[in-house]
Amino acid sequence: MSERNTEQQAPIRAWLSCRVDGELVSAEQSFPTTRAEVEESLSSAGIAPERLLEAVVTIMDTDVPALAGRLPRNPCLDELNHLAARIEAMPEIDRATFGAVMQAG
Repeated sequence: MSERNTEQQAPIRAWLSCRVDGELVSAEQSFPTTRAEVEESLSSAGIAPERLLEAVVTIMDTDVPALAGRLPRNPCLDELNHLAARIEAMPEIDRATFGAVMQAG
């Protein structure tokens, strides 16, 4: 996972959810992220970091128009992180163009 640039708002935000003692527990996570940040988010929500592979992405939000609706249900976290890193690295004009393409279909 990549180093996070904290100057910009994260391009993708998601909830990672997992069952703990029969109860659904969720942790908010911004992407791109690092493994340490994911483990910290999970721990703060009461989810053991070793249960990361069991976590399900339940809700995603993004500032790129129409992107959230095009993302697969429960995406691979590494792929989601890679996409967020690519979006974060885009100049503002490229982000706007990418958003227009997502809206156009």
